[in-house]
Amino acid sequence: MKTTYNKLIQFNNTANNYLRAADEAKQNDTPLVTALEECLEDCKPQIDQYNKKLSRLRRRFAEKDKRTTVLLKDEHGNYQFTEEAENNLEDEIEKLLDEEVRINPTYVSELPEDLHRRFVKIFTGFVIEPKSTPARELIKSLPTTKQTKTNGK
Repeated sequence: MKTTYNKLIQFNNTANNYLRAADEAKQNDTPLVTALEECLEDCKPQIDQYNKKLSRLRRRFAEKDKRTTVLLKDEHGNYQFTEEAENNLEDEIEKLLDEEVRINPTYVSELPEDLHRRFVKIFTGFVIEPKSTPARELIKSLPTTKQTKTNGK
């Protein structure tokens, strides 16, 4: 399944928060917790790839010393940017967040009755199977192999 880095990051953060709360409540032996843990593990390479791309963008737009071309950092180790470069960086980060990435969802067969709709919305497509729609049913019914046209021969 494809999703965006933005949705993946939102899922990652929300799932980790859910797992912490489940652990504190001693409710970490449920199908949802298991599915979240599996899906988070499967999504680690995509999160790592996002972070790598983000680091490259920051370096690309960082201010350089005019003599040595060394990237400039402040006393906290953060790159320094001109206003224009920072605006360009923000634009590129927005594009990166909208970039699609392939994930392998781990759908759960049962959900807690009290699962808040916010979790349902964010977890859908990752551990909750998206609801079927007429368009999805039509797509599922289409043949998956390439068919060649014979022009009547």
